[in-house]
Amino acid sequence: MRLYNDLVRHEFGKGTTADELESMQNRAEEAVSDLVLGITAIGSLMFWATDNGNYTEEAARGDMRKIGAMLGTVGDVVLALNDTAANAGFSLSNGGKESKARAGK
Repeated sequence: MRLYNDLVRHEFGKGTTADELESMQNRAEEAVSDLVLGITAIGSLMFWATDNGNYTEEAARGDMRKIGAMLGTVGDVVLALNDTAANAGFSLSNGGKESKARAGK
C-alpha cells in the first residue's frame, strides 16, 4: 500500500488489522519526515547558495536528495487531495439525488 491509499481512507477501524494500522502509521510518519526535511533543505539551499563559499557540493547534494524525497511525497499528497475532492463532489451529487428521491416518496 502507498501513502496515497492511507490519505484517502475514511474508516481506519473496520476490517483493518493491527499490522495494517502500524504500516499506515509508519508511512504517515515517514511522509511527515520527508516533507519537513525537504522544506528545511529548500530553505538551506536558498540561504547558503547565495554567494556562500562554505556551502559545499556535498551539502548541496544532500539538500537536493531531501528535496527529491519531499517532492515524491508531495505527489502522493496532491493526488490524494485531488481524488478526495472528486469523491466528496461525487458523494454530494449522489446525496442530492437521493434526497430528491426520498422527498418524492
